[in-house]
Amino acid sequence: MDLVSILSTLWDKIPFTIAREHVYGHQDEQEDRVLTILESLNCKMDEKAKMIAQHQIDNRRRYRVPSTHLGFGTIKCHGTLVTSHIQKSIYTEIVHKGFVERLGEKLEIDPQVLETSINWKAYGKARKAVPLSSKTFITKWLSNTAATGVIMKNRGHRKHSNCPLCNAPEEDIMHVMTCRSTSASELRETQLQELQIWLRSRNTDPSITSFLITGLRSWFRDPYGDEPLYSCPHPRTFRALTQQLELGWFALLCGYITSDLSQAQHNYFRYTQRKKHGNTWAKQLSIKLWSITFNIWKHRNHVLHDTDAVHQLSGMEILKQSITAEYNLGQDELPRPYSPFFYQPLLLLLRKSHTYLKRWFMTVRAGRESFYENQPITDEFTTDTTLRVWIGLSPLE
Repeated sequence: MDLVSILSTLWDKIPFTIAREHVYGHQDEQEDRVLTILESLNCKMDEKAKMIAQHQIDNRRRYRVPSTHLGFGTIKCHGTLVTSHIQKSIYTEIVHKGFVERLGEKLEIDPQVLETSINWKAYGKARKAVPLSSKTFITKWLSNTAATGVIMKNRGHRKHSNCPLCNAPEEDIMHVMTCRSTSASELRETQLQELQIWLRSRNTDPSITSFLITGLRSWFRDPYGDEPLYSCPHPRTFRALTQQLELGWFALLCGYITSDLSQAQHNYFRYTQRKKHGNTWAKQLSIKLWSITFNIWKHRNHVLHDTDAVHQLSGMEILKQSITAEYNLGQDELPRPYSPFFYQPLLLLLRKSHTYLKRWFMTVRAGRESFYENQPITDEFTTDTTLRVWIGLSPLE
């Protein structure tokens, strides 16, 4: 059966107008171009349907499939159940596997290792437990689309990509997490102290607590340095710590807990005769780690937007230089209504707020571009689209 065709029947029942599109995925597979998402999905689903049909033909008899908790009449395709619960099947087979492959590229880890080592059940429950704002942040963080200096500069929204805390160039996600400014270092240390208290309040294995706090503190100080030595009296727990270390501390801060680490904590609960489960602990730990990551990001954004940092990174020094050039040129051939812009002294003008300076320059420069055939002043605002959009001028053609 063609799962895409079955989905089309579901579309008829939803209160939306669906714009159907005829897809030629199979005809274009051999051409030298990348298939669209719909074309790729069409090819994958047809391949699954052919496999099911071929299996029926090869067996030459009705293939009897027992019912499962996912639905009645189930078939396994590449080890994944394809059932009457179509939404869950498509998510597991396509979306999840595609996500794991992308995650493997980002973390530089074999996707198969991620698939088998991460406690996806606890991770999924953690995602469901947090509000939508947290899910959005986590998604942007993992996909590297958070508004760091590098991203904003590439989008043309900022002139410079420097860090607002330490002014280091090329601020990316890794730099946000490990910025060496005094305020950022103090915040991370406070977060680690709170995490240590939280772990003890959740009756975490002391070996796991020591491993997490010591490892994260070392990584924050130098993400490319040597790992601190750690020991554990229990071999199984030691192996769990080693496997978690293979994922890396960045992956841990993104909420990825290994199944072995969850099991090690579950064994500790049983050893201490506590009626708790390792999966619940892993879920809560993922949420706590997301909170730490978000607090670091929020602190950086506070410095960026509640100080002059965002204006400096957007091009304030260049703006003041261009205002000086415009002021020195004077009214010149501009119409009479522009004369009040040149009444106040230049030094007093440059002390005005960022909003006032941007409005002043945008008005005067737009006037010169409108009334002059040849622009008398050539600066970065005449050649840089990012600066023009920031100030409010029309972008370059």
